[in-house]
Amino acid sequence: MKIGISYDGVFSTDEDTFGEIIAVAKKHGHDVAVVTSRSVKFSKIENIRKKYGVEVIYTAGYAKARFFKADVWIDDRPQSVYNDLYGGKQ
Repeated sequence: MKIGISYDGVFSTDEDTFGEIIAVAKKHGHDVAVVTSRSVKFSKIENIRKKYGVEVIYTAGYAKARFFKADVWIDDRPQSVYNDLYGGKQ
């Protein structure tokens, strides 16, 4: 299974919990990515790549599903999964 976790509003609110979720998911063979609508690499987010060994994807405001084909999304703004931040749809 592919799992997409939003950075802002999800991972950033409780790194310990979502770090554990990532570890358990990877242990069971799932593909996990942290996906953000941000457009510029941010050192705090890049540390997630190193610490948890997951892909970090920046979408620059475009629909997250364009960049990662997750089976499950964990996102506080589910509209950002299939809709561009600026109103367009995938």
